[in-house]
Amino acid sequence: MAKEKCGNCNGTGMADCPMEYGGRCPDNCPACGGKQKVKCQDCKGTGKVDA
Repeated sequence: MAKEKCGNCNGTGMADCPMEYGGRCPDNCPACGGKQKVKCQDCKGTGKVDA
């Protein structure tokens, strides 16, 4: 099956942290650990999804 660039992460494999702290996430953020990015759940971090 053909693959195309993931629209959620724009092909990077990383998406914005889903937690909403109203600014930068703290170092103890349970989702990203303060990095602001998490592995994209749409493409599982590959950057590609089925077309």
